Amino acid sequence: MARIRFVFGNRYITPRQVQIISALVKGLSNKAIGLLLNVETSTIKTQIERLMDRFALDSRIGLILLALKNNFDLNGDFHGKQVGQE
Repeated sequence: MARIRFVFGNRYITPRQVQIISALVKGLSNKAIGLLLNVETSTIKTQIERLMDRFALDSRIGLILLALKNNFDLNGDFHGKQVGQE
């Protein structure tokens, strides 16, 4: 079974990472994202830190700017390419 991934810049991200980045673009806090996705705030913090490391970014703002340059709109909607199947 192929995993679903999305093209983001020159890398792939998971559906969960799309959800987290979308929430960041919308301006949600780690706590609000955790409540939205039904996970601990610490999990969201770790996921954001991993995304920033993966893309060599120093801040959430950098991740948001990268998102806006790579298939996310100002509403947090992702318009990128999906790879793999459900």
